[in-house]
Amino acid sequence: NLFENRQRALAAEQAALRSQLQNVEAVIKNTSHETVLAATLIAQRPDAAKAEVGKDWQTLANLFDPLWPAIKAQGIEQFQFHTPPATSFLRMHMPEKFGDDLSSFRHTVIATNKNQKPTRGLEGGVGGIGARGMVPVMHNGKHLGSVEFGMSFGEPFFENFKNLNGVDSGLY
Repeated sequence: NLFENRQRALAAEQAALRSQLQNVEAVIKNTSHETVLAATLIAQRPDAAKAEVGKDWQTLANLFDPLWPAIKAQGIEQFQFHTPPATSFLRMHMPEKFGDDLSSFRHTVIATNKNQKPTRGLEGGVGGIGARGMVPVMHNGKHLGSVEFGMSFGEPFFENFKNLNGVDSGLY
């Protein structure tokens, strides 16, 4: 009887852990979906695509610098334009850092620029691990690069998850 009670308690504990893991996975999926939606809004702007055609980072900065504080206030920590295959063209969140080749570790950027389709998910980068969404930028049917939005997958993510679900969690 004691053995059966322990087995039931263990099974209940494992079920609760599986449920919380599913909650974390759902939040990650929703967060990365939100980043793709935000990136799509930028990628579809003709003025942004035209600026990317001309490699005109100043026009992009002028377009989006005024919006960056409001975007950041919504939890977006990374907003970046890339040229194929994976070169940082303009980081709105870190404009002084650009031109670096991300191809050795930013596989989602490479995939977006290669397949010319949106890509989303968790990935590490210069700014740490983030829930990221990348969308190709097109102009007159020609692929120019990609735009990315990223939300932190660090301590703020897990603090928010704990506040919403009452469960401690972390990344291992």
